[in-house]
Amino acid sequence: MQIWPHDGRTQKTMQFSLTVRKLMQTSSTLFIISATTGNDRFIAVVEQLLISAIISAIQEGETHMDFISKIINDLLYVHPFHTLIVHFPIALTASALFFILLALWRRSDAIEQVAFANISLAAVSTLAAGITGMIDNIRFYDGAAPNVGVKITLAIILLLVTTAMAIARWRNVELFHAPLSKKALYISGYVLSFVLAGVLGFLGGVIVYGF
Repeated sequence: MQIWPHDGRTQKTMQFSLTVRKLMQTSSTLFIISATTGNDRFIAVVEQLLISAIISAIQEGETHMDFISKIINDLLYVHPFHTLIVHFPIALTASALFFILLALWRRSDAIEQVAFANISLAAVSTLAAGITGMIDNIRFYDGAAPNVGVKITLAIILLLVTTAMAIARWRNVELFHAPLSKKALYISGYVLSFVLAGVLGFLGGVIVYGF
């Protein structure tokens, strides 16, 4: 779903900005000329032209603001907000898994810190996705969206796993270099988080598109 203005509207916005800029430049120049010449008829023509240009610019501005208002209205009241937020835990758990595996391969503490940052943000975004999901479930499905019970259960598990991993890693900065059993548990948390997020994403797709 595309929410940003397409090329035509982007071009119209640019044209509006250029119109306002040219209007300001032209008005300054014409007023200087009219004041210098002292010709009343010329001054009247300049004023009429400026009034017409201002009205045109205002109309274009209103059209642009109407478009922005429509986007805000669609995001807040028409389209499920959860469908935007839910992409964050999916992307963050995927990138966290990628970076932790890369850190293992390269034996890099710096890359492991990136993985830790991603899994921490995944915990926060999972909470946000869960809250917006429950709100949208009530708003659009009267609390009875397909597979809602399974989704809530898996979302809670994902939140607990990502939060536990983030806290454990924050309290033990050497967890990446811990004994094999603890290290394996730490790495498996990344894998589990990614799998849970993927399943949740699939179930969300079932709600929207069917199966």
